[in-house]
Amino acid sequence: MFLKTRSVDMEDKTKSFDYVCIVGTVYALLLYLISSELKKIKSTYFFFGDGIDQSVRERFEHHSYYSTKKTTGWEMVKRRFNKIRLRFFSNQLFPFLKTSKTYAQDHLYFAPLLIQNRIYTLIEDGLNWFSIHMREDSLNYQRTIAYQNSLKGKFQSAVLGPLSTHPFGMSGQCKEILLSAPDDTPFLKNKKVSVCDMNSAWEKATVEKQEYLLSKFGVTSDDIVPIRRKSIILFTQPLFSDNILTQTEHFEVYNKIISEFPVEDIIIKTHPRDNFPYHQYFPDIAIFDKPVPMELLSMVGVRFKKAVTICSTVVYTLPYKLDIIWVGSNVHPKIYDFFGDDTKINKK
Repeated sequence: MFLKTRSVDMEDKTKSFDYVCIVGTVYALLLYLISSELKKIKSTYFFFGDGIDQSVRERFEHHSYYSTKKTTGWEMVKRRFNKIRLRFFSNQLFPFLKTSKTYAQDHLYFAPLLIQNRIYTLIEDGLNWFSIHMREDSLNYQRTIAYQNSLKGKFQSAVLGPLSTHPFGMSGQCKEILLSAPDDTPFLKNKKVSVCDMNSAWEKATVEKQEYLLSKFGVTSDDIVPIRRKSIILFTQPLFSDNILTQTEHFEVYNKIISEFPVEDIIIKTHPRDNFPYHQYFPDIAIFDKPVPMELLSMVGVRFKKAVTICSTVVYTLPYKLDIIWVGSNVHPKIYDFFGDDTKINKK
């Protein structure tokens, strides 16, 4: 097995799809869906990573799932073997890849193995993602360049293809980038850029499409009513899940932040990849842990007076005026080491 929880349906294998969408975050998935007509969506085959919760994945009839969770020991050996298998046989497993137009988050380990040497459109992973993470002085950019030039990176490129070491649109195969807002970062200078204002697209969408999007993420009135009673929202980040902090450190950081606000006014909105047990550690705090992108909740009229985050740019996607409390990556040395100086991100 290729560490998948869903095998390839034989009918899907022989069916023709005009589009392919390879995503690992609900933000990128929402951006693809809201920028596409229903006809296009229904002619799309989806490849999902772990950032798309199982409850969401199962609402898409035509999809495959690849685990992106870290592995060790024999499981790691199997994954490496199967990467090579997918590298050489993905066209046989999914014949429609040869003719479909591909939209992808190319940093997912399975994306280059599916894209092969074909051109594709990169999907943005968050508002202003490129101006934050693809500046030449950003940690992400520097780490990526360093890996490309390392012996390990060169070996990976030879075995799995050059796209595997040139993610985030760095490859010449990436001819277009789909953004949620204009971005003038120099990295995008030679790329074709398409911009989809998600809030505007929602307002222009038919009722049928709006209902379709809500159903795919499982959003109901039962979700929306309790959230509207709160005036402060805290956006978490997967610091424990991504092994940046220990569970104790994660609790201590957020406990200090939460203690600054009235319990009755605040709600915690967990990151879709965040598996920290907030209900256990914060039993008196309202928690919204359904894997729904905040952008979609804003589209259906959810509003807050104040948004709090350590260093997540989701606070800048809210389409209305509110107070933003940016705690900053220097709240903990391990967070700072991972994200670097976030003063160029914070818009205050």
